Amino acid sequence: LTVVEHALESALRQRYPDGSWTALLSESRVARARALQAERRRRGDPADLLSCLQFGDKGWALFKDPEARERFGLTSRTAAREAIKDLEKLRNALAHSQPIARTHWENIHRFAHALDIILDLYNPPGIGYRTSSWPQAAPDRR
Repeated sequence: LTVVEHALESALRQRYPDGSWTALLSESRVARARALQAERRRRGDPADLLSCLQFGDKGWALFKDPEARERFGLTSRTAAREAIKDLEKLRNALAHSQPIARTHWENIHRFAHALDIILDLYNPPGIGYRTSSWPQAAPDRR
């Protein structure tokens, strides 16, 4: 999920390098991110505003773009919203060490498919997320 969140951030940075993604969210969601940014800066973390958005807000902002939705096979903003909600439910279940429910398995499958698409589309240079670019394990010398 961390990789997906990073990829969503990267995609938003690529699509909106001037920070205009803020216009895609409600004022209250941007204000919430600004409050978190202020708190993180108070603690000495030079966080930018985009990194202070909630997971769902990053996805929602990106998927307001019809081209981004199309790349992920999402037919509408409603379909995108549902996909984001499903990923958030899975994220929350995993983050809080809840058992994987039967309904989560479909979300895990969808998540794996989305992750594959994300890694193909938004693989940041120099980061070898794709398994074909991962270093080989050192040989066992026993």
